[in-house]
Amino acid sequence: MGAQTASNRPIDFVIDVEPLFAPYMADAAVRLGYVERDFALVVAGSSFRVTTSTPVDRAAIARKINHALYREKIRVESAPLRARFLDLMAQR
Repeated sequence: MGAQTASNRPIDFVIDVEPLFAPYMADAAVRLGYVERDFALVVAGSSFRVTTSTPVDRAAIARKINHALYREKIRVESAPLRARFLDLMAQR
């Protein structure tokens, strides 16, 4: 998908998320909210509503969202392992 244009109106579109990543949507939206200034995200069920005032590449935004979701999933799933490692290191 190419760039989207609008004349002085916000551009809104939806990016659907796989159910596997739904638990991580809110945290991914927060992370992207302070990293990405070109667009804003709102969690809407199992989708993100994307709003921007400039032309954007929807595929690039979808890749950024998917990357953030995957990072968040890994962070959450590896937290117990990291905590155990730190406990073991503190015992030395």
